Amino acid sequence: MASKNQKLLAGVTATGAGSWVAVIGARGIVVTHDATGTVDLSVAIQGKDADGNPVTLDSVALSAVGETVVQVPVGFTDLRANVTAYTDGTLTSYLNAA
Repeated sequence: MASKNQKLLAGVTATGAGSWVAVIGARGIVVTHDATGTVDLSVAIQGKDADGNPVTLDSVALSAVGETVVQVPVGFTDLRANVTAYTDGTLTSYLNAA
């Protein structure tokens, strides 16, 4: 299972997905997005379905500096963060699983 405060994305300044992180057995999952700079981007949290395809579990548009906390449903074996739209800013996303 993923460790507490594991980075899903680190200092991202473009669109694209991070690596898959195993969350098997997690009873609760929270993702914190930390945006800096002049922020204008969208980020999705995706789980992997039974066929290995990404499924969007949450998506948020960020337009201000600061932290955004998202609770993610459990039941997936792997998660990743994916910047789906980008104009400006820097994003770091952290996974907290219990």
